Amino acid sequence: IAPDFRTFVATGKAAIEHVKLGTLVLDDMASEFRFEKGVFTLNPFTFTFFGGKQQGSVAIDLSQPAPVYAIKSSLSGLDVNRALSATTTMKDFLLGTASVTTDVKGSGSSAPAIQKSLAGTVKFQLVNGVIKNFPMLARINEAVGITEGNDKDTRFESLSGTAVIGGGKARTNDLLLKAGELSMTGAGVLGFDQSLDFKLQAILSAAKTATLGPVARLRNAQGEISIPVTVSGTATAPKYGIPVGAAAKKAVEEQVQKGLQKLFQKK
Repeated sequence: IAPDFRTFVATGKAAIEHVKLGTLVLDDMASEFRFEKGVFTLNPFTFTFFGGKQQGSVAIDLSQPAPVYAIKSSLSGLDVNRALSATTTMKDFLLGTASVTTDVKGSGSSAPAIQKSLAGTVKFQLVNGVIKNFPMLARINEAVGITEGNDKDTRFESLSGTAVIGGGKARTNDLLLKAGELSMTGAGVLGFDQSLDFKLQAILSAAKTATLGPVARLRNAQGEISIPVTVSGTATAPKYGIPVGAAAKKAVEEQVQKGLQKLFQKK
């Protein structure tokens, strides 16, 4: 065998019932593998991860000074809270069942080095979820009195988006949350250090808006109420900005203008 392994080739199959890699716990792992020219490839690569079924491929280039990873993965049925609680400091923060598609590359010999170099895309969807201690709906309700929910948590039917990863951050511009008569769209950045920087629009449906009485004057041309929301701080200590006053002021100005127009028409 040459020292640089250039002439060394190995292929085979492996199945391992339980594997622990740092904080990652994989069950029922199975894969076909190949080692050639310093590159170790697992394809197809399947396992169970905190209730989720994963299939995909992993390539590790060991010929470089630091290992280079290329990962393509499709994971469905993931218990998000179990996964985050076991692998991060975000315990009991986000609950729900997720489907995640990943195509990323990174390099390094340690988890911090890999996180810093990681780049690629992640597409995700969570269903029947709760963001604990993240009182987004409660803050909107406090401002204009149009939503339901307790003071601490944000419950939702679905949360989806596509994130571009790079520089230790995940950036998204197609975030969509659906929570009953309220939906939320927007864009922002989630740092691997849990920092938050999001600009969102909370949109109340036309059907719900029609039942709100005086507050309905805030509705737009589609009959909806749209409320700008900013989120900053960290995942464990978020800060909110809901400049509803500006929206209300604009609505009053529009009502005055319409009233004057009707008055002049009558005269």
